[in-house]
Amino acid sequence: MKRRLSTIAAVTMVLGLATFLWLVFHIYEVRTDLPGLLRFDLSDLSDYLAAAGYLVMLSFHGAALILLFAQARPRKRFGGWPILGLAMGVLSLFAIAAEKVLYDEIGRELVVEYPVPGEVSLLYACLGINVLFSVFMIVSAFLFALRAPAPDGGPSAEDERVFTLAQVMGIVSGVTGLLLTAVLVARRRPAGQFWVFIPFYALFLAPYGLAVLYWLGLKRKKRLTDWYDEKQVRDMMKAALGTLILSVPGMALLALVPGPLGIYWFPCYLFLVLTLFSAGTLYCFKRE
Repeated sequence: MKRRLSTIAAVTMVLGLATFLWLVFHIYEVRTDLPGLLRFDLSDLSDYLAAAGYLVMLSFHGAALILLFAQARPRKRFGGWPILGLAMGVLSLFAIAAEKVLYDEIGRELVVEYPVPGEVSLLYACLGINVLFSVFMIVSAFLFALRAPAPDGGPSAEDERVFTLAQVMGIVSGVTGLLLTAVLVARRRPAGQFWVFIPFYALFLAPYGLAVLYWLGLKRKKRLTDWYDEKQVRDMMKAALGTLILSVPGMALLALVPGPLGIYWFPCYLFLVLTLFSAGTLYCFKRE
């Protein structure tokens, strides 16, 4: 049962991170390109990203509520952290339903009250509720995953959990960075506007950076040679070789993109390498 809860917590954390990062970008799109967001264009990748984001957010809510129900079940009193999370989850689901209504209302009134209909403030409030719930569940699932007892226990079990979490965070950060770059390239954003999106890239790297900092905190009193065991070193070496091989055809795909890429080749390379290395390390680590 504890192992099953640990799996649910990991899924909730990954989906929560993806939801949070998508919400930040979606709020930015509402702020800067509301008419384009309301007009679903089959040729615009960002519109598909908006639809996919809501599917991910709904999946996240499902996993989060399962985890919260499982945590609340053994408690003797009806209260505490899980009950607060359940209340926030229900409120967040109502916010999603309200957002659908608000999008329809804003679309009808956009011509009359352009560029900022009165309902936009309510839309921001609903999206803000979603953001708060995603942050709440990310923290809750992260703490649960770290404190969950492993079968063998001891410091090595904690090291294994943190090592695994770091690779999962690397995959989430890498994929979201690649998606953002794909949207910017598809929408032909000028290279001169790249600096506007640097905070988003930094935000996407934050989950991996926090996991790495936590790992460094655990190992700060040990010698560098004792940070990883033999299997972890071997797995990372295999992942590094796979990353070197796969990154070449991955970057070669950029030759198919029409028009100049400018500076956007750099975040593409950075997040592609991060995704490949983290996914390869996690695969090798869990395979044996």
